[in-house]
Amino acid sequence: MRIVSYQIADNLNIKKFRSEYQGELVSSSSFELFYKYKSSYFYLLSYGVVVFCDVDTIDQNNFILLIKKFSEQPFDIRHKEDFIIGKSNSDAPVFSYNSLSVPEITADLIRIVMLHVGQSTVLDYYQEKSQILVDQIQRLTGELETYGKLKTSKKNLLKIIGKTLSTQSKIIDDLYILDAPPETWDNELLGKVNDGLAKLFDINLRFREVEYMLKNVQSNLAVFIELINTRQTHLLEWVVIILIFIEVINIFIAPLFK
Repeated sequence: MRIVSYQIADNLNIKKFRSEYQGELVSSSSFELFYKYKSSYFYLLSYGVVVFCDVDTIDQNNFILLIKKFSEQPFDIRHKEDFIIGKSNSDAPVFSYNSLSVPEITADLIRIVMLHVGQSTVLDYYQEKSQILVDQIQRLTGELETYGKLKTSKKNLLKIIGKTLSTQSKIIDDLYILDAPPETWDNELLGKVNDGLAKLFDINLRFREVEYMLKNVQSNLAVFIELINTRQTHLLEWVVIILIFIEVINIFIAPLFK
């Protein structure tokens, strides 16, 4: 069975999609919808990812057009991931670079695989967003090194801070599901599949890398804001000095015109 996932938007309104789409809903939660379609499946994740299992390309494209109507900030597909589930005679799951072999393929197993493939896709998206912020910080650092000062405004710095905090908050909100799905607790095979996929996709490691990148951006921004505030304080001091100087001159000159 071929699994393919796409990052199609920044966010999906799955509550509205569920109320309007009359398909066969297999399972759902506040962040996911898992549907059966003919003999295949598709899976919506609230953080803008749609995952298909054995859905042909034409139907995939039609679904993506439909789902984008329920999305916030839709964009052209930049992140895509493929994975294969196959059957084997082994009692334990067998993992390879982009495939998994198991003794039995069930709907629960398919959903867990689709969840991990979707998480891997959204992590690519967040790594891209975080790298953009890191590149902006490096540009500002280059300004500081070259000119001995920041040429950017405090407003621009605050915009970067806003993007950083927004991205960090969204990652925490979206990926709290990194914990093992409940059905893995009572099923040994599903538990092994879940743990093996987490290692295969380096989910936790990549999550920590994104966190580190954003924390590094935040620490640099704190320094830059302090420099901007110091620059503005010095400017105000000079304004006060000039005003006092003008007042002193006025005291001496005013009697001459009486």
